[in-house]
Amino acid sequence: MSSPEFASFFARAAQPDSGDLSPHLQTSRGFRVQQAAGPPAIRFPMFAAFDDRGRLFVAESAGGDVYDELQKQTRRCRISVLEDRDGDGRFEHAQVFAEHLVFPMGLAWRDGKLYVADPPDLVTLEDVDGDGRADRRTVILTGFGHTDNGSLHGLTFGPDGWLYLTTGEPDGYRLRRRDGTLLEGRSGALLRCRSDGTDAEVLCRGFENLVEIAFLDSGEIVGTDNWFQLPHGGMRDALVHLLEGGLYPYAPDQGTSQVITGEPLPALALYPAVALSGLALYRGTVFPELMWGNLFSAQHNSRKVVRHRLERSDSTFFSRDEDFVWTDDPDFHPADVLEDADGSLLVVDTGSWYVHHCPTGRVRNSPAPGGIWRVRFAGATTPNDPRGLKLNWAEAGAEQLARRLSDHRPAVRDRAAQRLVKLGDGAVGALGALCRIDAARFAKTEAVWVLARINTDAAHGNIRAVLSGADTELSALAARASGRCADKNAEPQLLGLLRCPKRHVQLAAAEALLHCGSPGDVPGLANLLAQDTDRFLEHTLIFALHRLANVEQLQSMLNQPSPRVQRAALLLLDQPPRRSLAADLVLARAFASDETLRRTAQSILRKHSDWVAQALPVLDRLLSTSAPTPAELESLRGFVVAFHDTPQIAALAARALAADSPEILRVTLLEAMTAGARGPLGATWTEALAAALKSSSRPVRAQTLRTINALQLEVFDDTLSAILRDAAEADALRLDALRGLAPRKTVLEPDAFALLLRQLGRTNDPLSRLQAAEVAALARLSAGQFTEFVQAVEGNPMISPAAVLATLPRTALTVSAVDVLLDYLRKCVATGWQLSDQQFVALEAAATPDQKDKVRRLRGTSSQAGRRQREQLNELERHLGGGDVERGRRVFSGKAGCSTCHRVAGQGGLIGPDLTKVGAVRSGRDLIESIVMPSATFAQGYETYTVTLRNGETLSGTRLPQPDNSLVLRDSSGAETRIAAGQISGVERQKLSMMPEGLLNGLDESEIGDLLAYLQGLK
Repeated sequence: MSSPEFASFFARAAQPDSGDLSPHLQTSRGFRVQQAAGPPAIRFPMFAAFDDRGRLFVAESAGGDVYDELQKQTRRCRISVLEDRDGDGRFEHAQVFAEHLVFPMGLAWRDGKLYVADPPDLVTLEDVDGDGRADRRTVILTGFGHTDNGSLHGLTFGPDGWLYLTTGEPDGYRLRRRDGTLLEGRSGALLRCRSDGTDAEVLCRGFENLVEIAFLDSGEIVGTDNWFQLPHGGMRDALVHLLEGGLYPYAPDQGTSQVITGEPLPALALYPAVALSGLALYRGTVFPELMWGNLFSAQHNSRKVVRHRLERSDSTFFSRDEDFVWTDDPDFHPADVLEDADGSLLVVDTGSWYVHHCPTGRVRNSPAPGGIWRVRFAGATTPNDPRGLKLNWAEAGAEQLARRLSDHRPAVRDRAAQRLVKLGDGAVGALGALCRIDAARFAKTEAVWVLARINTDAAHGNIRAVLSGADTELSALAARASGRCADKNAEPQLLGLLRCPKRHVQLAAAEALLHCGSPGDVPGLANLLAQDTDRFLEHTLIFALHRLANVEQLQSMLNQPSPRVQRAALLLLDQPPRRSLAADLVLARAFASDETLRRTAQSILRKHSDWVAQALPVLDRLLSTSAPTPAELESLRGFVVAFHDTPQIAALAARALAADSPEILRVTLLEAMTAGARGPLGATWTEALAAALKSSSRPVRAQTLRTINALQLEVFDDTLSAILRDAAEADALRLDALRGLAPRKTVLEPDAFALLLRQLGRTNDPLSRLQAAEVAALARLSAGQFTEFVQAVEGNPMISPAAVLATLPRTALTVSAVDVLLDYLRKCVATGWQLSDQQFVALEAAATPDQKDKVRRLRGTSSQAGRRQREQLNELERHLGGGDVERGRRVFSGKAGCSTCHRVAGQGGLIGPDLTKVGAVRSGRDLIESIVMPSATFAQGYETYTVTLRNGETLSGTRLPQPDNSLVLRDSSGAETRIAAGQISGVERQKLSMMPEGLLNGLDESEIGDLLAYLQGLK
């Protein structure tokens, strides 16, 4: 059913009972919301799980600093158990089940035990004496990292009976197996183990924060992943289709021993920074039929629960999304969603305690405590005895239990499945019979997975019977079950499924052959790979070849005409355990006509530092390109970074810089030189930079100056001085030259200072003003220059007082200069700026005894800034709604200067977060707060750091992610500085954002309303 049909259906559905709705939550027409639990019974609930009796176990945060609690193991969290004893949908009875937990971000129930993520441990909790409190704690697996919210979470039992766990980066895991070997890795991963914690293994990896997974009826796995990628076009988070051996794009492969099959796997669906959290598959029959088998995700930042209707797309899916529960209330933050046995959905709202990197700010004195909400379909009949507690389970035999797999109540099916597994071979006959009759598809699905969990020869035979059936969807499911059993006898049927025209069936067969196949399957896998497969099927085929093919077979594949097959052979021969790839075989394909094969060959060349002879002709050809494509520029950049310290490569690149090569090629070379430098530059690179400074191209010269400044190359000081003194040079180039010189100049000459003042006065060019302020902060100013500088920046909301105060250690202040500074700061504080304790320490050090009283009064005024900002927040809320979006766009890019630092739809600066989708993840009040109080909550990845160098100098900016451990800072003007480890004395995270406060002071009320309307409309 299409989205319009979906809307039409609910337009005809029964109206909700308005008396039963929460005051702030909205839901799809035909549904209603009621509170199922709230304070004081629970506070800050995060995740929840039902037991087989219908009790709800709820993990609760202590409401503190999650990072501090994890790192210090404070054990302030708890789990409560809730009961709805009268069946009215509300949990009227609650008690504490377990206390003193580190941070339980995952719960699952199985066989009388509550499985809990309690980093660094995975534990089970049991109530032995039946008093409703846990009195037995057993650690079944330990070694999970615990530095941030990417630690162990997302516990889920799969249909195969294994326990699945999610972890994030950089926490990682270091788990000891029964045989004494270690399973370890730093990138976030999906792991699984048996219910007793043994046989742990990594399924896939590469995540920043994989939160929770759900198994589809087909046996495929979908998960919620935050920071799937660095924000691009406003998109960051994702639903992901999780495949065994898969590598996903955010985190590099660190520590895990799985093969890389090519490019990271793409997202199933991309989202803005919505902070996807809990995920549930709807298995009931109470909601309208078109919602059966749909996924529902809790989206913390966007204050929504979203319905996902997955549709097949080759071997994977795409998602049709509908908002299911939503609100504009900034204190509502759903963390989990799960189905109750009666067919309703429970939404766990964690409240507003979590303020780290999320829209909820730190200004609320009383964080909302959250609660649990129940969503029902108003026209539905609640099933009788939804958990089947009235059924006679004690005397039910295999045939009766097998029939219960056809029950419309999921809880009854689950309980029957558990009992059938315990019967073992005694249940196989009844399960096989169920698979052969005209039963509901979900009953056959349940039966196949029970057979897989029984895992005997007799069970395997019945799975193979389904595998050979005419129903290809059930055959695909049986293939996955055969794979989990590692049934080698299923190999012929699986090879047959590889020839099925449906890509997702081929994928299921290839997944199974990972465990059931043999080297004899390699030709069939290679033949399918030669076809036009999508990335998911391609990955699984290559991963299967990795498991099954020997070196001779892979070398033979290099002779096949298909570039896809050749590429797979290159990848696998180059990785452990083989490592048997000859350089000439790679070079022969470095300029293949097939782009994917060409890029793979070049990528492999770059990985081998000893293959310089083979890399040189490739780089030479790339440098000879008259009109390089983006792919060629990317490859060029990669070669220069990879072989940066190789004299032959440096010489080749240097000649290109000195020659009349295409401008974009030379700029790319300079950028790569900056990125690749890990120590002192060799003479060849220094000569290349000197040649580039003589270029007639302004972009080449500008990038050369940025490279010199980023690498802090003092050898060019004389050249930079000449550029600075040359009045015929463009001011922008002279300012770049001054930036490199300023930290080392003992005094700023009048002409240089005049250049700074001229740039500070460019009212229509906010970026130039920011650049000038950053340069001034690096310079040594005389008292007179300092006074003029303060007067030049006064009243400019784009320039923070931090830039002025940063000059103090380098300035010989007079009493009158300090008076000018204090007067300037008094005006700043009066308009909303807030100074830090560290800044006041610097002020007091500069003040005379007579001026210290002014500093104390200023401190008192500054301490009230928070109160004034809160008042401003409340006052500005009246501007939400009614503004003009188009006028707001002009304010954003013009008068307010926001586009200097922020990008929208590919246009604007890169200094601050991309705002393309900000209206989808921040409420109106949160948008106001981020403008008025930018230091209340930092966007993740945009925290400010101060680096103290061994020579006593300091640098500030945001820290850019690097593939190695190097440190690169980007300041408020966008300029970057690469700092060698040997230069660093200390690194300290700052409490104040680089985003200036008081930006709204220069706007009138209508402009503020327009700006807010524009930001809210960015969705």
